[in-house]
Amino acid sequence: MDPSTIMVYVLAYLATMGIVFLMLLPGIISLVLLVLVDGAIQLMILILRLAALGLFRSAKALTGRLIEKFRRPGNTGRLAHH
Repeated sequence: MDPSTIMVYVLAYLATMGIVFLMLLPGIISLVLLVLVDGAIQLMILILRLAALGLFRSAKALTGRLIEKFRRPGNTGRLAHH
């Protein structure tokens, strides 16, 4: 084989690789976008879970303080008379 034939085969091989890549490009882009959207959704879920945990802890502390206030000695648990 002469060098020009080998060069034609190399160029045809590279062109075929490029065409296959271009054919698969929409699928690759779709997969990348799905991965990015999934990551964004997971990040939002994490933020919402942390916010809910913070709200739960603050509500627990508030109710705990109120319960302790009513359990202090000398407190009958009744409303004050006017």
